[in-house]
Amino acid sequence: MRSVCRILPFLISAVLFAQIRPLGHAPFGKKLFCIQTEYFDFIFPEESAASARVLASRADDFYREICARLEVSDSMRKALCGMPVFITRETEILNGYFTPLPYNRIVLYDSAPPQSFAVFSDTILSVFYHELVHAVSLNIKSPFWYGFSRAAGDVYSPSLLLNLPTSFTEGIAVSFESARGEGRLNDAYSMHVIRQAKLEGKFPDWRTAAGAYSAYTDGSLPYIFGAAFADYLQKTYGQHLYAEFWKQSGRMHLFKL
Repeated sequence: MRSVCRILPFLISAVLFAQIRPLGHAPFGKKLFCIQTEYFDFIFPEESAASARVLASRADDFYREICARLEVSDSMRKALCGMPVFITRETEILNGYFTPLPYNRIVLYDSAPPQSFAVFSDTILSVFYHELVHAVSLNIKSPFWYGFSRAAGDVYSPSLLLNLPTSFTEGIAVSFESARGEGRLNDAYSMHVIRQAKLEGKFPDWRTAAGAYSAYTDGSLPYIFGAAFADYLQKTYGQHLYAEFWKQSGRMHLFKL
């Protein structure tokens, strides 16, 4: 009992830190502003106000489009209402990420884009769109898992924790970002790895393409090979069956012998 009492303050501190950590992207003492849309809360410092306004003007339409493509139900669509999007310039290179830990949120680094992002005409919008695909697809869950995650935390998603490797979770985001003529599937530099594999007849095995590769790489294999496979599935079997695949990925499936 005494040992439990000793570690309890540290556990409480860890939980509190996890809750406020997203605001750590903005330095303490800097005033933050918020733009609310139907589905999002954009939180940003003054120097990112212009980016926040651009994002807020398009975000809800992006969300409706992605939900429509994945046939997300109205109740599930409303579940993400008010999701925070943190915009910061506390890094030197533009990027972003979605995380459900400890709750659903998107973080965008409002900085200079790297050369590899030249595939986008409006970089921060495209980065946001990519992360929003993650937010929607990884929150597609069965009623049981939806209820469980509401009580225990957004991170509890079978598609994220049990069913899908990185090549599938990143593959859908890259394939969706490429659906309108931009994105990495339409970029010769990004696709050269697949073209070279075809020329040499040496494709990586599924484990390597999924991201389980011990040798150092730039980390692009799950993105590119995953996106090419996702694009193949959508074009071969149709968007309806691809949406059904994600619905099934949000359920518990045991191995069958």
